[in-house]
Amino acid sequence: MARDYVRTITDMERYYYGAGNAMGYSYSGSELLKADSPMLSTTAGTYQAIYGRKVWSQLNQEFNAFSILPKKPWDRSGWRVITGKPNGGALHGGVAENATLPDTVKPTFQHVAAKPKTVAHTFDMSETAIFLADRDDGLGDIRSVLKEEMGKHHAEMVNKMLLTDVTTAAANNFESLDRVTTGNTSMTSGTHYDAGDEDIYSIDRSANTWAFAEDEANSSSTNRTLSLDHLDTLFQQIWERGGNPKVILTGYDTLMRLQQLLQSQQRFMEESYPNLQRCKGCPRCRGRVHRGNLQRCTNHPNQGHAKGQPKQDVLPRHRLRTL
Repeated sequence: MARDYVRTITDMERYYYGAGNAMGYSYSGSELLKADSPMLSTTAGTYQAIYGRKVWSQLNQEFNAFSILPKKPWDRSGWRVITGKPNGGALHGGVAENATLPDTVKPTFQHVAAKPKTVAHTFDMSETAIFLADRDDGLGDIRSVLKEEMGKHHAEMVNKMLLTDVTTAAANNFESLDRVTTGNTSMTSGTHYDAGDEDIYSIDRSANTWAFAEDEANSSSTNRTLSLDHLDTLFQQIWERGGNPKVILTGYDTLMRLQQLLQSQQRFMEESYPNLQRCKGCPRCRGRVHRGNLQRCTNHPNQGHAKGQPKQDVLPRHRLRTL
């Protein structure tokens, strides 16, 4: 009975409206039965979340390929290149005593022309949207928000242009790294290339083999399991041509394969090597790959391993590039 527990107004409120057990009383609940209609957080018109002005991106908008390339203002639309050595590069120049001087020679010159391209990504907003964005629960400076996000989108699209396949003509987009760095072996060994896929900057590469880059491709046009020997061969070819690559660009799957190949050379230490890429999940893992900076990019074509299959990365001619 209520008279056994109620001594004050507070006791009465607790008795009839609950919380008796929580306050140390022995009764189990209220003896006053009534239909209740409490106001809850889900009651219509009583609660509205404040989302704030911070916008969190849930997207991968990396542009590593675009980031590693040097940028400078456009100052000319063409350049001259030397495509052949004097006397074809053959040994010459020695003259016997009192002998007649040899005939003069010269290198071979050629013009290469390229025009600038425009890549535009636009955005707009209404006056009403600008007005309301700074009031209530708006984004605030909506122009700055869109400018930042569209800037990331612009860089991501340029990144994708740079990483299209050699068989994809640039048209109004930027030329891809695959087309710029394609090699003669790649184009002559493959069966999925069309005539002219290798041509770039109005250069017919089939008639101007000097314009081909160095590549390490299988002449039988079949895929191979990636090995360090393939990298050694590629670097040797580049060095013999006078190149000095600064970075390796590849996809995440090939990066994982390289880490497996270099696992036996892992060293765990506090120091970090500035020219090596850290692997996610293993911040102290290090492996040396020809002193080059190993960069991975989400837009770079992957090999597509089947789950549960052995890790056997293959090395088609355009899956790993040195720049």
